[in-house]
Amino acid sequence: MSNESKSQFSVTFFNQEVPYELADACIDEYLKVPNTGLLPRTDYIEFTKDPLNDWMDRLSATTDYKTVRVSLGIYTKELITHFKADPKLIGRVTVFFMPYNGANAAEITSGVDKLRGKANPYNLGEIHP
Repeated sequence: MSNESKSQFSVTFFNQEVPYELADACIDEYLKVPNTGLLPRTDYIEFTKDPLNDWMDRLSATTDYKTVRVSLGIYTKELITHFKADPKLIGRVTVFFMPYNGANAAEITSGVDKLRGKANPYNLGEIHP
């Protein structure tokens, strides 16, 4: 993209709230995509406020994270077995909140356990339908 064409676009596009109606219209567009049957359909994943906020607070206190990526994933047998979840979830599309610092996964920098490893992502919301 040339510098001339870049100037016609908003430089404040990223990292902000959007009007509910506009977001809802984008979601409606996604839901119009035919269900191909290759994977079970996941329309949305619901996360409960308090546990998600607790995770974000813990990240702020114990890691070097600067951004959170929302990454799509597919539940594996290993993850479902680890959490003793319903095997029907294997193969379902999900999202992971992945803490990052620049191009690297966020690192644990403090805390009681002082693991000094990568910060754990957040997942396990309720899949719909």
